[in-house]
Amino acid sequence: MTKKTETEKPPPAVMVVEEKGGVAAEMQMDAGTEIMKAEGQGEIQAAVVLAKRFPRDEERAKAKILAACDKEEFASVAYYSFPRGKKRSEDGEWVPNIVSGASIRLAREAKRNWHNVRSGFFITHDDDESRGIVAWAWDLEANNRESASDFFKKLIQRKTPDGQTMWVTADERELRELTFRRASIIERNCLLTLFPSYEIDQWVETCKRTSAGG
Repeated sequence: MTKKTETEKPPPAVMVVEEKGGVAAEMQMDAGTEIMKAEGQGEIQAAVVLAKRFPRDEERAKAKILAACDKEEFASVAYYSFPRGKKRSEDGEWVPNIVSGASIRLAREAKRNWHNVRSGFFITHDDDESRGIVAWAWDLEANNRESASDFFKKLIQRKTPDGQTMWVTADERELRELTFRRASIIERNCLLTLFPSYEIDQWVETCKRTSAGG
């Protein structure tokens, strides 16, 4: 009987929420199994073998990501920034509290240069009114997996001629855009857990300086 190594981890359970008759019910899913189905079991297994044979060069990967962050056209879309509430400045005045972080563009650029990392999403629930999705990210070399779920109504906001905002059922194109937008957020969050937090902070700050003309 082979001894289980420390790097081997059981696939995480993904919680997907479905609404049935107005009552939320939770389903446990084996994320590892679902990812294998979505990507193709043979393809994933081959990718794991290649990841072990050709490990990443972290220093080279970091240099490539920073080089991308030095490009103004990329830096401008590589992070998000928006005000959330207010905070006291050093002068004692109340100023907007700016929240910022890495965008899906930066997360995918890091994935591309970090090597041996895969990510994606798949639909777990779909009916006339709602849709459930699971996004995932997998560091094949370190065998680190992260997954997250989202559940949303097939509705979008639309302005009426008199300026009022109302919720309407999304058409096919709008539903596709809504699904990809929601999936991008949770895919980004999954990807960012695979990279060192201090590296992510450095990438974001570099993008800010580049956007500001630094």
